[in-house]
Amino acid sequence: MRERDPLACSLLYHQMTYLKHFFLQNTQGDDLWKALDEALAESKEGAIEGPDGGELKMWYFGSQWSKQMGFPIVTLDTLNSTTVKIGQRRYLKGSYVLELQKYRNTSYGYKWDVPLFCQLGGKYLGMKWLKKDEPLYLNIGREESPIVVNVDRQGYFRQNYDGRGWKNIIEQLKKDHEVCCDS
Repeated sequence: MRERDPLACSLLYHQMTYLKHFFLQNTQGDDLWKALDEALAESKEGAIEGPDGGELKMWYFGSQWSKQMGFPIVTLDTLNSTTVKIGQRRYLKGSYVLELQKYRNTSYGYKWDVPLFCQLGGKYLGMKWLKKDEPLYLNIGREESPIVVNVDRQGYFRQNYDGRGWKNIIEQLKKDHEVCCDS
């Protein structure tokens, strides 16, 4: 278990309790999110901050991911030498992909609140929220320091960088290929 995930042990215990409670029964996605909300409420570590700055509501957060089709592609665009704009759009393999009407759920507009685990030039910055309805702006300081999101592939999304971002990542990997992973 990683030290940057302080709730992991407590949540694992509650997940086991959830599995025992619903053993050999049918459940709905909402059952899991409600159980995780209860686990967070009972946690000694306290509440997790959600995208709005308040307490994370797993039911609302989880529903975005389980009740709409697809997942996001997170894009990073360098605005100037110190600022990166992070946005999102729905990932589609190609424009030819056909959707069945029964799988469409536009109540979330194919947008997600995305927890981003960020790293700047090898230094872990912590988790930042990309809100579903607005971009995230990060001050990265020096232009040549690569910003990497989805460190250790903890998130269920794709990411893409602009030309400058890819160039900085490539240069960093040439210097030290282990800097972008948690060993």
